[in-house]
Amino acid sequence: MALVLWYEFFIKFICFIGDSVFCWNFFARQIDLPKSWFKLGGGAFSFLALVVALNPFYIVEGGHRGIVTKLGAIQNIELEEGLNIVNPLFDHVEQWDVRVFKLQVKSPSASLDLQTIQTESALNYHVDPSNAAELKQKVGLNYADIIIAPTIQESLKAATAKYPIQELTAKRAIVRDEAKALIVAKLAPYYIKVDDYSILNFDFSDKFEAAIEAKQISEQRSEQAKFELEKVQIDSQQALARAQAEAEGLKAQREQITEGLLELRRIENQRLAIDKWDGSVPTYMMGNSTPFIQMTTGK
Repeated sequence: MALVLWYEFFIKFICFIGDSVFCWNFFARQIDLPKSWFKLGGGAFSFLALVVALNPFYIVEGGHRGIVTKLGAIQNIELEEGLNIVNPLFDHVEQWDVRVFKLQVKSPSASLDLQTIQTESALNYHVDPSNAAELKQKVGLNYADIIIAPTIQESLKAATAKYPIQELTAKRAIVRDEAKALIVAKLAPYYIKVDDYSILNFDFSDKFEAAIEAKQISEQRSEQAKFELEKVQIDSQQALARAQAEAEGLKAQREQITEGLLELRRIENQRLAIDKWDGSVPTYMMGNSTPFIQMTTGK
């Protein structure tokens, strides 16, 4: 296939040169140029036509590097952004994007207590611009699926296996940092630079989530029972304190009561009864009581 393309290019190139020379000869005869000028102009015109036909100029877009392949062999050079000059006969240029990419990976893993976890994480990375050609030579274009995704899964499994499942959520930052360190070390030989790594979500099994929910309900009920018990204890302590206060008050009152105080209270009660008496007495009494005889004074 390559030979056919080169043959077609060669035929078109010869035709282009022939047409260019014919046009120059025709133009030169029309204006009757001297033979020396005719030869010099023909050579210059042919050279320009050759440069235009071969087109040795190649522009590399921003954020990319040009990887040069010479007769099928990858060259250990990278073309910088902007205008570059290449050998149009033997060189083929392929542009590689060296900007930052984001790769999200879902990977199954296990905790220290052998609980299954589905983890979703994201990696921001870029290819080292000065070694893009070597990465293509070692791995190829599909390096994200071949190298990066398996590296993320393997590193995350190693990190989550150090902790029980109950601690993973609380220690998410620690697990992320440990996994990131492994990813950086494993991608370095392939000239892939890690810009950032984050754990987006831990997805636990339905059985574990049901156990967590049951545990939370049990803890809530235990806290409620503890609160009610404490309330009963507080109420009992308050009732006991009130009873003790009342008993101490009665005791203090009893200690203050003396014979003199009782006699004083009796005299005060008699005086109050006398103050309320209107001076009349009953004329007779029922039963065995002694009647009063009403006596009247004579006139």
